[in-house]
Amino acid sequence: MRTVIAQASLHAALQHVMPAAAVSPAIPALSGIRLQADAGGLTLTGSNEVTRLQYHIPSDDPALSVLEEGGAVIPARRFGDLIRYLGEEAVALEAGKEMLQIRTAGTVCRLALAARDASEFREAFDLTDVVRIRISNRDLKRMVKQVSFAAASSEARMVLTGVLCRVDGSRLSLTATDGIRLAFCSSELEDSAGEMGPSAVIPAKSLSTYAQILGDAGFSRISIGTNAVELESGRFRMLSSLLGGAYPSVDGLKPARELTRVTLHTASLLQAVEGASVLSGDQQHLMLLTVSPKQAILSSTSSGTGEMQVTVPWDGPVSGIPAAPLTVSFNGKYMKEMLRSIASDRVQLVLAGPDRPIVLEPVDDRPGAEAYYLLTPIRTPAVLASPTSPA
Repeated sequence: MRTVIAQASLHAALQHVMPAAAVSPAIPALSGIRLQADAGGLTLTGSNEVTRLQYHIPSDDPALSVLEEGGAVIPARRFGDLIRYLGEEAVALEAGKEMLQIRTAGTVCRLALAARDASEFREAFDLTDVVRIRISNRDLKRMVKQVSFAAASSEARMVLTGVLCRVDGSRLSLTATDGIRLAFCSSELEDSAGEMGPSAVIPAKSLSTYAQILGDAGFSRISIGTNAVELESGRFRMLSSLLGGAYPSVDGLKPARELTRVTLHTASLLQAVEGASVLSGDQQHLMLLTVSPKQAILSSTSSGTGEMQVTVPWDGPVSGIPAAPLTVSFNGKYMKEMLRSIASDRVQLVLAGPDRPIVLEPVDDRPGAEAYYLLTPIRTPAVLASPTSPA
C-alpha cells in the first residue's frame, strides 16, 4: 500500500474511527486502525467486539492519491498521535510486511504494524432482514442525547445498557431505562421502508459515539437488521451488533392519572437542582420537591453540614395543585441528568402522588416531536423536614 494524503484529511478521518479501537482486545489486530487503499479510495476502520467505525475518502478527493493498492493495520493511538503533530502538509504512507513508513517534507517515521496481515482485522456483522430509515442528523443527535444517558451503566442486565429502537411506519421512537429512570422520545422520519417490532436494542455507547462524531448537516441512513445495525452519513459509517435478550415492557409506566401539572423554566429548575444538590450528601443524592399553589421548593440536607431550600416559580399553565403541599423525594443526580438532556426552554412537571413516578415533559413546538422522562421516587422515611410554603 502506498498513498499520499493531506495531513488535515487524514487527521479528520482518524478522529472518526479511533473511538472504536479496542483496548486489550481478544483479537490483537483490533487495537489498531485498518487502512485499505484501492481504486475507490482510502478507507479507515476502527473496530472492537461490538462496534465498527469507518471513514471513506474517495479517490476523486484532491487531498488523496492512491499509488499502490493494499491494506495495513496500524497501532491506533501511536498513529493518531503522530499524525496529529505533523504539519499541515502532504503525508506519504507506505506499508511493508512489518512496518509503515510515514514521510512528510521534514519528517520520516517507521511504525511497527499492529498485524502482519490486514485480514486479521475481522468483521462479523450480520445485516439481514433489514429495515431502512432516513433521518436528519440534527434530529438524530437530539434524540440520542435525550435518551442515552438513561441506559444502565452496569452490565448486570446487559439489555438495559442499550437503547430500544422502534420503527412504526414513518415514526422512530427511542427508549432507555436503567430500572430507576426512563427516557423516551420520538420523531417523524424523512423516509422509511418496513416496520419493526420492539426487539432492536442498540448499545447506548455505540449510538452515543456515532452521534457525538456526527455533524449537524445532512442525513443519516439507518439499516436495522436481525443482529446488527448500520448508520451512515456521507463518508462516515458505523456498524454495531444489537443486544440480545428481552427488553422490559415500558408501556403503561407513565401514570394514567395525574394530580398535579405545572410548567417550569427548564434552566431555572436545573439551576435549583444543582444548587440544592450541594447539600444532598448521601449516596442517593436525596432531594425533596414540594409543590404549592405558587411555586416549587427544592430542599436537601447533609448530616452534620446543613440544609438548603431553593424556590422555583411557575413559568406557565398550572393545574391540579392540591390544597395541602405535595412532597416527593428523588435522586438529585438523576434529575440533573434528565434536565440537561432537555433542549426546550420550558418543561412540564407531572405528579400523581408521592409514591408514583415523577414525569417531565419538555414543551416542544417542533411538529411531530415527542419526549418524556420518568424518575422513580425514593421511598424512605422522612429524612428531611418538608419545607413550608411561604405566604
